[in-house]
Amino acid sequence: MIALNLSPFEYITEEDKQLPIEQQTTFILRVLSAKEFAEEQSMIKLTEGTMDTSTLGSQTLLVLGYGLVGWKNLLDGQGGTIEFDKDKKIDLIDASTRYELFGQIMEHSTIGKSASKN
Repeated sequence: MIALNLSPFEYITEEDKQLPIEQQTTFILRVLSAKEFAEEQSMIKLTEGTMDTSTLGSQTLLVLGYGLVGWKNLLDGQGGTIEFDKDKKIDLIDASTRYELFGQIMEHSTIGKSASKN
């Protein structure tokens, strides 16, 4: 068995990778603890053998609340940078980016992704 890599990691969204480097936002993410992961998993519902996506928004907010721990170079409408604010962090990020970050946190919270990064 290989232990999870609990160190925070940096992530640039697929959309931002198309921008010049000085315009890219780097998100600082971390894997979920066992308790946090279990809390997220307990929200998953199956309906007739198919995953019910009605809780996906709540799952995303929960995971980002735990796993989004910072950012670099998040720009406001005038080109200035916005400092990371742990209380308002999720409200400043558009929905498609929230889902992408959710996916990265969940992917890194499994042994396969962490083990390959060591």
